[in-house]
Amino acid sequence: MWPTGHSTCQTATDAAGRDASLALADLEWRTGRRDDAVARYREVEDALPGPVAAFVRRRILEA
Repeated sequence: MWPTGHSTCQTATDAAGRDASLALADLEWRTGRRDDAVARYREVEDALPGPVAAFVRRRILEA
């Protein structure tokens, strides 16, 4: 069944944006653009579940 409520669609949109930001941050990290990656990680850090947030915080500290 497809989501029909605004809040459900908004949540899916937010999650997709967050996932895209994480993918871009990882790409930036791997290609040596760590300052850009850290900025992107900081943008999404508060919206992440526990283990992913811990990973992102480690990356921020390693930069």
